[in-house]
This record gives sequence, C-alpha cells and structure tokens, in this order.
Amino acid sequence: MDWDKGDTSTLREVFDWVRRENRAAKRTKRELCHALAHGFVHTLKPWAHVVEEPLGNANYFCIKIDSITLAVTPFCSHEEWWEKPSKGFREMVARKHCRWSVVLFNLPKNEGLWIEGSAFDEKVLKGREKVNSSVVREARRNHVGHAFSESKEFIEIIRHPPKTP
Repeated sequence: MDWDKGDTSTLREVFDWVRRENRAAKRTKRELCHALAHGFVHTLKPWAHVVEEPLGNANYFCIKIDSITLAVTPFCSHEEWWEKPSKGFREMVARKHCRWSVVLFNLPKNEGLWIEGSAFDEKVLKGREKVNSSVVREARRNHVGHAFSESKEFIEIIRHPPKTP
C-alpha cells in the first residue's frame, strides 16, 4: 500500500486495509505491524510533522506535535497479545533524545491504546517479552493507557495528556 498516494485518510481505513490484507494474503503479524505503522504515521500528517518515517521494515517513527517530539512504536494484534519495543526503536529514541510511547492496536475493536514509554516499561511490560490483553485491560483501568479510535484523538491525547489518579 502506498499511503502517500492518498489511498487512505483515516485510521479506520487503515484498520480495514490491515484486516483485509490479513484475510486475503495471510500476512505475518510482523508485516501487518509494519504496514500499520506506515498507515498510522500517514494519518497523523495533518497535525504532526514527521521527523523520521518508518524506514524499510521498521514499525516505528518519530513525529513532532507542536513542541513535543515523540517516538512512537505501534503494534497491531488480532490475537490480543503484543511484543515489546524493538532494539532499533530504543536506539532511535536515544538518537533523537525524545519522549517515546507505545500504541497497542486491537484490530477487532478498531482502537488503539496509547501508553507513555516509561509507564509501558514499568507498569505494563514489567520485564516480559510480550503482554496479553489482561495486562492491557489492567493498564487501561489504572489510567496508564488511553484509548483512541481516530488519529485526531491520538493527537489530542499527546497535546493534553489525561491526568493519572
């Protein structure tokens, strides 16, 4: 999919495309995550300046929203489990000296869950290689993760982070 040709404009369209590709071509989870990262960054362009696009097979990117530089690594799941951020992503964060976050996309629910980087490491990942849906639900209940279903909502979460209790 060539996102820059204007094939999609909303996050929901990206979700639909990823779901169709999964059924039609039986793509690997890794391929779908990479496609989702490319589609997601494309839908953010009206509100964010892209500092670093997802390169090659990378499923991460760096954007600037107002004065906030943010590295993002999105993960998609049909099975409700997600892996930890890659070494390449963590190296980009160090290289850019920026905030970072994880977005866990649950494709059946058409939603993403944004989690600030340090909170993801300390309160969600907790040294594991993967996290499952029960851990993610707990993070959401504890206001560590914040749900969104469109890119504009994601931008607003970054601009005005919800207060944690």
